[in-house]
Amino acid sequence: MSLLISVIIPTFNSERYLPACLNSIIDQVDKNIEVVVVNDGSTDSSGDIADNYAIQHNFIKVIHQSNQGVSAARNRAIRECIGSYLVFLDSDDLLYKDFFKKILELIQSNPDILEINADLIDKVGEVSYEKFFLFDNDIDIINSTDAAKLRLSKQAKYYLWSRIIKKEMVSHLYFDEKISFCEDALYLTECYCRAEKIIKIDESLYGYRQHDNNVTRVKSIYNINQLTELCYIVKRRIDDSQDKKYKTLFLSLWINMVHLRKSMYVLEFKEISTDEVTLHQIRGIKNDYKWSFFKLRDRISWLRRFSIELPKTSNTLILLKYYTRTHSLQILNKIKYLYSQRMN
Repeated sequence: MSLLISVIIPTFNSERYLPACLNSIIDQVDKNIEVVVVNDGSTDSSGDIADNYAIQHNFIKVIHQSNQGVSAARNRAIRECIGSYLVFLDSDDLLYKDFFKKILELIQSNPDILEINADLIDKVGEVSYEKFFLFDNDIDIINSTDAAKLRLSKQAKYYLWSRIIKKEMVSHLYFDEKISFCEDALYLTECYCRAEKIIKIDESLYGYRQHDNNVTRVKSIYNINQLTELCYIVKRRIDDSQDKKYKTLFLSLWINMVHLRKSMYVLEFKEISTDEVTLHQIRGIKNDYKWSFFKLRDRISWLRRFSIELPKTSNTLILLKYYTRTHSLQILNKIKYLYSQRMN
């Protein structure tokens, strides 16, 4: 039998958590599984740890490369793995017991994407929050059109590790290596554009570890700028496409990225002093916010066309109104303050 599942693990300076990550696989390994670890130029012992595991277990393959970022590491693994389905595992996270047993059962029905639930775990691996996602039913089988509507009517989550993806469906689809923050959101949206059958199972099969070094927990001007670039990319794809499902899925992504960016603005401005922000940055953030605000306002009427098929009290419309009213005041007031300080 050919390999059914390829587990892709990019690692960079993860020596503290990598052994637990690999052990969570070894404890339940199946003959139809391969593990591809990409050591992305680690300066700690992560590469040696991965090599030692590969010596002891022939289903583990280790690739070493210079530091090129998580997107490049995942792309390298995608090109070299041979499984029918892809599992993206972060090197500080865990696969729960019976993960493979459950997944192997579910993929027998040939889904394009399999969505699972997950627990949040702390630094020592203890569960801090059960079932991170809210599912409507224990198990759902939906088509791509329904998936697009759901992602637009609810606040979608873009966590790559909570999806198992059919490799054949994403042939020649790779991560954008120019984007290093929320790059998985862009990739996942492309996956949903191609998917025809999605299975959602409300069972925690994954442990997502939260700690201070998580990239998604780092709030910085660099990450805000990355989100700005991502918003422009998504906006262009919305405008350039004539496909309704494609537009719907990318609109959902765009709304989420705008909301996240505004939240990061507020968090960032609470912690920085005027000396740490240049006048150029202040003007850039001001102009960027004005762009997102007016585009968001314009898209409300555009979104209403889709709302004919959605509940009239769509959560998305409520969120749009909330963010345009509340966050606009928070951000613009802070920008005005910083700007006035610079001009004095």
